[in-house]
Amino acid sequence: MKKFILSFLIMALSVNLFAKDQQILPLENDIYDYIDYVYILDSKIPPTSAKPYSIGQMKVYLNEIDYNSLNKTARKYYNFILEELNKEDLDIKLDNYSSIDVEATSGLEMYSHTNTVDTTTFRDWVYDQEDRIPLLKLNLKLSVDDIFFTTSELQYMQGKYEPSDSSNYYVEDEDFYDTYTDGQSFGAIATFTDSITYSTKAEQYTKAFSTNIPSASKYIDFDTPKRAIIAVGGKNINFNYSRDKINWGNSILGNFIYDDHIKHNFLNLKVYSSNFNINNTVAFLNTKTSSGEDPDDKIKMFLAHRLEFMPLDFFRFAVSENVMYVDDKSNFLYFNPSYIYHNINMRGMFNAIASLETEVLLFNRVNWYSQFVLDQARAPNEDDSQSGAWGLSSGLNYIIPVKEDILSLSVEGLYTLPCLYRRDIVDFIVFDRTFVINQSYVIEPTFIGYEEGGDTVAFKIQAEYDKLNKFKALLYYSLTLKGEVDIFTPLHEENDGSYTNDGKPNYGEQIFKNGVYSAKHIIHSALNYTMYNNNNLNISNITTLSYIYYQQFKPTSDTYNDFQFSTGIKIKY
Repeated sequence: MKKFILSFLIMALSVNLFAKDQQILPLENDIYDYIDYVYILDSKIPPTSAKPYSIGQMKVYLNEIDYNSLNKTARKYYNFILEELNKEDLDIKLDNYSSIDVEATSGLEMYSHTNTVDTTTFRDWVYDQEDRIPLLKLNLKLSVDDIFFTTSELQYMQGKYEPSDSSNYYVEDEDFYDTYTDGQSFGAIATFTDSITYSTKAEQYTKAFSTNIPSASKYIDFDTPKRAIIAVGGKNINFNYSRDKINWGNSILGNFIYDDHIKHNFLNLKVYSSNFNINNTVAFLNTKTSSGEDPDDKIKMFLAHRLEFMPLDFFRFAVSENVMYVDDKSNFLYFNPSYIYHNINMRGMFNAIASLETEVLLFNRVNWYSQFVLDQARAPNEDDSQSGAWGLSSGLNYIIPVKEDILSLSVEGLYTLPCLYRRDIVDFIVFDRTFVINQSYVIEPTFIGYEEGGDTVAFKIQAEYDKLNKFKALLYYSLTLKGEVDIFTPLHEENDGSYTNDGKPNYGEQIFKNGVYSAKHIIHSALNYTMYNNNNLNISNITTLSYIYYQQFKPTSDTYNDFQFSTGIKIKY
């Protein structure tokens, strides 16, 4: 009888507790892992890997689970998800339909490492700027019934860069300029006249010891709010305009189309059910590659649509077809998400990229997943003036219940050809601009998907142990073999053997050309320990320890290593 009553209450809650269905859950929320655990323990393939979800979407996936069929461990995680989705922070009821929630977080954190010479930017840290705890964070949320949601996440923290940091104007890079004077610098949009300012040495990441406390107001991060979302929708549909992270895929090395190493400003229309998911996004990308405050003279957008199906309980697949769109004005003629983007045959404005993602529950609690991305291939009736460009990743995940806890084991490999994301007119390089007081803007170039880009072979093995409401421990080893082709490498070879970046990429499909590559080994551990927790207050300790060993093979044989350590206290009100 007791079990019957509990089951009845769970079913009732799963239907009725959600009054904020359009609220978007941040990617850092552990319930994304927990819903996967519940599905795998119930012998089902996990739900869509296109994240973030809305609460309403999470509700649909939870309602597909038969609570009575779950074992004790799965029920524990299922109940936790329900409680988290129903949790109200400082909830102020405005009337019967609308409410304001306020979530406050504060933290103190310190960072230390041994190599103050070679570790020069935030990307050189395993526990980097995107992971670190802000000194203060205030998350303001407004919900109207289950049709409207908006949030603004304000932070006070140390900025990525400081006025005293070392920067470089890429056009003044003499080695590059002397060799490639008739070409573009890096990126199809960025020309030599743009004087691209990029950071070569950020002081706070070289220091042997530092904290998250800004030593002066001029060092704070002006890039706030970090998340800003407005969303509307109804049953099985969500439309939002967001500044947020996106993930399309479950890779632990990095996803090819959208990856969470950068934030985007984007429109997203998502329609979903238990076995079907459609995503249409338009990401609005920065075109300013100078440090000045001049108006934009171009537009750059990433138009992406993704269809996902789960025809069987143990099999899920997704296809996406996407284009980068660059022009000096926008034309809504090209925005129809039901159109086939590859049929817009205008190289001067568009570049297409497609992907296929598959996931199979092979047998009890073992999940196989893969991604394939196609950037460039020779179609019938096309010449071979451009090199092929594609990437492939594949991995296994094994979920092991340990009493009422979860041990997750993963192994994954990745392979990319040199010209992935790179083109002469429209490419897949994005420029993140960060404002620094007394210095204007610093440009951070990166790829829209997998952060390392092409000419890469990578491997990772990972173990994660989760003791619900107590601690989460992570340990992994990764190896990244990186060839000479990166954002800065010109890809077009002239007849005289010289290279430029304004011709069609013909670098070839051979990775590690001429034997030039580097190897980066990383051993990383992290522990997130809950020291105190009740409905209104959570205090946790986050500690990380990492070791990096880097070795260059040709044209030099440079090596370096670095031990990195961080620890801090996070208080959530």
